[in-house]
Amino acid sequence: MKKEKVSSKGHRMIYREGTRWNEKGMSWYMECRECKVETRISKDDIQSVLCSKCVQRQINDSLI
Repeated sequence: MKKEKVSSKGHRMIYREGTRWNEKGMSWYMECRECKVETRISKDDIQSVLCSKCVQRQINDSLI
């Protein structure tokens, strides 16, 4: 059972089965606001998300 919807800020969300070893069961996934990679989120009322790679890039850029 796959559900799709769009957040109020225009980011696509999908309710689907996880694909990684530690993602058991169904969960919500939202596209990262920077790179559009699907990132697992805890609930469906989140407006936007940054994936871990984009967060790391922002941290590294701020240290320069």
